[in-house]
Amino acid sequence: MRHYALALTLITPLVLILTSAATGTADSLTTVAERVIDTVVGASIAGLTGLLHTRRPSS
Repeated sequence: MRHYALALTLITPLVLILTSAATGTADSLTTVAERVIDTVVGASIAGLTGLLHTRRPSS
């Protein structure tokens, strides 16, 4: 899990920067900012879901 989080926060923005720089289609900083915002929102939703849906004790 730790390595996946590292990949999300470091490798994915790097690939997006390289791709947008190679194609020249979008501003690299804008693309990275959008990805970071999407990641933060997704992680927040996942965290809240984990807090709301706790395990029930088995009978």
